[in-house]
This record gives sequence, C-alpha cells and structure tokens, in this order.
Amino acid sequence: LEPFADALKKQQLRLDHVIFCVPKVMDIAVDQSNVLAQANYTNTSWQKQIADEWNALIADWPGQHPNVHIMSSVNLAYEFFCNLTKEPKDSDTPQLPGSRSSVEVLVTGSLYLVGAILQVVHYPTVQD
Repeated sequence: LEPFADALKKQQLRLDHVIFCVPKVMDIAVDQSNVLAQANYTNTSWQKQIADEWNALIADWPGQHPNVHIMSSVNLAYEFFCNLTKEPKDSDTPQLPGSRSSVEVLVTGSLYLVGAILQVVHYPTVQD
C-alpha cells in the first residue's frame, strides 16, 4: 500500500474516491434482496484495516482527501462507481461528491479482485 501511495504522491495524482472491497462477486441471478443479505454477512475487517492504513498514509498530503469507502462485494463497488456518472433523479437529491460525466477507475490489488471486477463489467475474455 505504501509504494502505491508514494507513486500517487510523486505523480501528484488526486483521487476523489477510494474503495476497499472484498474480492467477491455476488450472484445476481438470485434476487436483489438476497444479494444485499449476502453482502451484509461478508467480513470486511481486513478492508477496514487497509482503509485505516490508507488514511494514515495520506493524512499529510495537501489536497488529497478522497472519500474512502468499504464495500462487501465487487458488485457493490461497481454499482457505486457507475452511480457517480448518474444525475440525481430530482433536485432535492444531492449529487455524490466527486460525481462527473465520466469516471476513471483504477483496480489494483490481488488477481482475485481484478478478475472479479472484470467478471462484473463483462469484460470479454479470450474464450469469448
């Protein structure tokens, strides 16, 4: 985590959101309420620990205060960053901080996490 944070600092890259999530894909073929129930029982203690370390690493960076999120599945993380591009349904609904018309997403971590996000976004594979 520290080398990644150092590289961001060196390149002076600014992040709006940082998501730490479990490298798990929920089965959406089951109904949506079951997916949310599955997500509620997923242990995110490791992601919380990493998020705390991340916050400590960037605490003294000027202008680098992204919104940090903990997600219990890749599906929820994907849904979150897709929603960053959506306009609020009515004028009373505030837009998410860091919202914009397009979103750049960097997925880094284990091969399990990268594979899971590719599965969720339906990225074509060699077999397709």
